[in-house]
Amino acid sequence: MAGKPDNSAMNRMRNIVSLTSESKFRLAAAYALTGQKDVAKHIIEGQSINNENDGYNYYYSYGSELRDQAMIFETLVLLDDLDAASQLMKEITDQLSSQHWMSTQTTAYALIALSRLSEHSKDSRIAYSYSLNGVGKEKVSSDKQVSQVELPVSIPAKGEVLFENHTDGVVFARLFVEGTPVGDDAINESSNLKMSVEYTTLTGQPIDVSKLAQGTDFKATVTFTHPGQLARYTDMALTQIFPSGWEIRNTRMEDVNSAYDVNVPDYRDIRDDRVYTYFDLERGRSQKYVVLLNATYQGRYYLPSVSCEAMYNNQISARKAGRWVEVVKQ
Repeated sequence: MAGKPDNSAMNRMRNIVSLTSESKFRLAAAYALTGQKDVAKHIIEGQSINNENDGYNYYYSYGSELRDQAMIFETLVLLDDLDAASQLMKEITDQLSSQHWMSTQTTAYALIALSRLSEHSKDSRIAYSYSLNGVGKEKVSSDKQVSQVELPVSIPAKGEVLFENHTDGVVFARLFVEGTPVGDDAINESSNLKMSVEYTTLTGQPIDVSKLAQGTDFKATVTFTHPGQLARYTDMALTQIFPSGWEIRNTRMEDVNSAYDVNVPDYRDIRDDRVYTYFDLERGRSQKYVVLLNATYQGRYYLPSVSCEAMYNNQISARKAGRWVEVVKQ
């Protein structure tokens, strides 16, 4: 019937006996969104909101316990059960405000869940005041649910920002600090991953890229080695950004396989000034990825650092320092 959702798949899922607690909350959210809140409440009746994991492996779903808590929180808000939701809200907000690493999926679900609260807010107006180091109190009022204030650059490194909420609702304050490093990117780092970067001629002879003759063809080879302590690495992302005086030779545009490739990545994104390479790495194994380059334009340029990390595991990463390079007349 037009205008009504097709719940056949949801009804079949509802009858699965082995459905996990997390799945029941997610299914209940779907019913709530279709206006069937009584059915949703029946599905999660007797279920704990504390996300008792029971050893569930998040490896294949890229999830986390916080992501599942956010999903449970969203379901409770959709069912207007704000009392139960409030028990999870502080834990979720504390995690978002902490320095703990979170994947993009966990962060996204936490923000989506918290945004549901705005639909229940009796006062959508924002009113607050702030002061810097205890002086110059400023008042801000807005009809929008998000407000941003740019603070003066003159705030000392150890300054203090005082914030005061003037509404009955909950306001989340965040302080962001941005800047440009004074020195060059001269840091080498390695965490559970061995990485080396080698620049050679097309025939494999080492080459000094600090000063290249214009028109020189060469290649950058990045070698990775799994130290063997941890399990197989998946969803590895290699980022190579090249100086604007160098041009990347995209062999895929030549409609032939490159004779210089050693290992073929799962996916490679080649752009004007950079190459993103995605791959998995078996335990105790090594792999090499090659990019062909040409020293095209004369001048002095900065070669940014080469970095690689596991997209969903902050314990695995490596970085090679950047440096200045030059392209000179042949």
